[in-house]
Amino acid sequence: MTRPQIRCVYLAGSRRDAQHAAWLLTPRDIDVVPAGSVLEAEAALHVTGARVLLCDSDIAPGPWRDALRMVQDDPAAVMILVLPRFDGPTWVDALQDGCFDVLLKPFDQSELCDSIEDAHRYSAMHRAQSRPESVNGRPLLQRIRDVLAR
Repeated sequence: MTRPQIRCVYLAGSRRDAQHAAWLLTPRDIDVVPAGSVLEAEAALHVTGARVLLCDSDIAPGPWRDALRMVQDDPAAVMILVLPRFDGPTWVDALQDGCFDVLLKPFDQSELCDSIEDAHRYSAMHRAQSRPESVNGRPLLQRIRDVLAR
């Protein structure tokens, strides 16, 4: 049995970052659609039918919060924030504000693939419902405690 094709839009800080993510995601047949701005990401989500937005926290122009607001206006989409280094307050803010997950660069291939697959599955199951009270099956507050304990 083949798994369904997953598309992910990556609002990356550079084209090289998007290419690297695409290379890491190839073994799981996850397509990456690069975007250079929040408007490009929004268009890519709608045109490709992708449900997952992977977003660098240091994107230019526009902060990641603009991307999150855009995703929150689309009940079929979720966002995973990517941090260049650990930043506890931003991590907690992202999860509390509605990001599905937060990942660190450099990417761990397994973690990146699993997070995108989980986000895609979550979106498919909950697209018409409200934002997550849990992340990856764990209560949100427990996820925050886990992150801060690292």
